[in-house]
Amino acid sequence: IPKKTLNERLSDSAGVRLAHETLVRLGVTSAELPPWIDLDIHQLFYLAYAQ
Repeated sequence: IPKKTLNERLSDSAGVRLAHETLVRLGVTSAELPPWIDLDIHQLFYLAYAQ
C-alpha cells in the first residue's frame, strides 16, 4: 500500500472513531430519535457514515 494511501486510510479511520466516541460521550440515546426509525443510535451512526 502506498504511504499516501495508508495515511489517508488511517486518518479516515481515526476520524470515524473520534466521531463515534463523541456521540457516545454526549450520551445520545435512541429515545431521542423519531419513533419510525427502527435503529439504535450506533446503527444509525454507521448508516449515515456509509452513505
